[in-house]
Amino acid sequence: MERLSVNILAAAAPVAGLIGLLGPLGLLIGYLMPGGINDGSFRLVAFIVFIALATFAAEVVFARGAVIPRPWVWTVGVVAQFLVLLNILLWTIHAGPFSIGFNYQSILIVIAGAMLLYLFTPGVRRAFGLARS
Repeated sequence: MERLSVNILAAAAPVAGLIGLLGPLGLLIGYLMPGGINDGSFRLVAFIVFIALATFAAEVVFARGAVIPRPWVWTVGVVAQFLVLLNILLWTIHAGPFSIGFNYQSILIVIAGAMLLYLFTPGVRRAFGLARS
């Protein structure tokens, strides 16, 4: 049963990473277009996009590594979910908690939280070869 759940996590991770990448890339495009957004916060937006790209890369590495679970893959999965939460925090700082991306952020908070909780269950930890701690 743990093996099936790890495969589900491996399938969900890059999808969540891609969803998390779409919002910041759209914001970056808005800054780069002629006559686009010009509120002086381009550095923060560039950092948000960098974190989103790093998150997507971590999610893809996690998905690939979860095919043959190893302890380092579990760590990559946990780090990736924390990067998702960091990106949401930065997005909220930039756009405000009730911006148009709030629903998008809410969905990602639920996905990242559920994946984090699930990664810490004893069965999944065992599937990745981690002793119960």
